[in-house]
Amino acid sequence: MSLLAALPLASHALARPYAPALSCERLKGMIQANGAMVVSTGQFTFDRFVRDQGFCMTDEITEPAWVVSSNSAECFIGYTCGGREPSGN
Repeated sequence: MSLLAALPLASHALARPYAPALSCERLKGMIQANGAMVVSTGQFTFDRFVRDQGFCMTDEITEPAWVVSSNSAECFIGYTCGGREPSGN
């Protein structure tokens, strides 16, 4: 019975933070504390942001990322993980 009572709390904890409603400092702090998070950047958009390269796959590189926050139009939130540029040619 106690497991069922905790279920609503667990699902609430998994909600994505909504960047436009939070301060830039709060967003950066959340990424730093968690290492990686999925953050809603708009009503229908989201992305995964990371603290550093250690939270990307080995074949990915970090790319600087900015979002709109409640107090900044260009909040440097951390990084996203992206594919490496193809070599050759």
